[in-house]
Amino acid sequence: SMKSYASEVFNSMALHEDNVSILEHASGALWAFFCAQNSNVLSCVTDNTISTIVRAMNRFPGCSHLQRNGIGIFWAVFSVSGRGSDFVTDDLVSMVVRFVGERESDAADMISAIDIVLALTSMGFQALEILLKNEMLIYSIVGCMRRYPHSPSIQGASIDVLSNIAVNHDIKTEIFQSGGTDRIIFALGTLQQDRTVVCKAFAALANLVSAANAKILRANNATTVMIDAMKAHQQIVSIQIGAASTLWALASSAAFFQDDIASLGGVEAVAEAMARFVTSEQMQSKGLCFVWSLAIPKHLKKRVGWCAIEPVVNGLSAHISVEKICSDGLGCIKTLALNPSNRGLLEECGIFELIHACLW
Repeated sequence: SMKSYASEVFNSMALHEDNVSILEHASGALWAFFCAQNSNVLSCVTDNTISTIVRAMNRFPGCSHLQRNGIGIFWAVFSVSGRGSDFVTDDLVSMVVRFVGERESDAADMISAIDIVLALTSMGFQALEILLKNEMLIYSIVGCMRRYPHSPSIQGASIDVLSNIAVNHDIKTEIFQSGGTDRIIFALGTLQQDRTVVCKAFAALANLVSAANAKILRANNATTVMIDAMKAHQQIVSIQIGAASTLWALASSAAFFQDDIASLGGVEAVAEAMARFVTSEQMQSKGLCFVWSLAIPKHLKKRVGWCAIEPVVNGLSAHISVEKICSDGLGCIKTLALNPSNRGLLEECGIFELIHACLW
């Protein structure tokens, strides 16, 4: 049976733990065997299974084939099965994190290692807690992003890991201080044409920029990179929503970003997205929050109103039954109306009838 075969191989590895050749061939056979089993892998795995592989990899860190086979086995157990949280240990996490942070491996092997870490971030509180205890986790992920800057798979998976572990302000700050936020912005610029990476990057940055140093973000041209990436994928609603959310977070983090966003065409980009995807509730919700934020400074009200009033009114009209959109839309309109030049535009759009409809 599958279970007895796997058990015999593991017993062989345990009996010959000082023989690197046997460990290498046995682990390679297990990797191939597990890949063929797919969802049945977990029926062949025990706590002793994982510890046996970890011990072998620790005993012979310089054996690249053994290291590769071990990562392949862990990938089959955790990434392919999508389960296995009961087998997550400190030793396992340390081994995988070390592989990610230290080894110059083929991109395919590194993708497998990052995928293992990503799988662990989604296995519940206990697995995530063990993962976050590893002090090298963030450093290793960021280092991997630096070593493989042109790999969409590695960048995308690494961005997802950083996004998933950013569960509080302290971790977000550590990600920024370790260079993680900057690496995500770099990936957003370098891999701008890859829609998957762009979507992941915006989702992560919307959550991370609040803990970043605004002056450093500005020095790294974060605003330009974000707006350019948004404009490169105008027909993909998920990217437009993520971009609007991220630009809103950026504008809220420092006053100078509001001027930067306006001068670089960010208001027009979000307004056009709101007009293009008027039926998308999420697009309107994020867009309204962004426009409201940019309309607060007195010197920007006219500029924002000129390009955003019509999309704001149309979005509010299309989702008038949604309380959150009504609330944000009316707040946005109130802020824009403080500028005399905007009042005529609002009246032309039938704002009085719309306000009456919102109240009812």
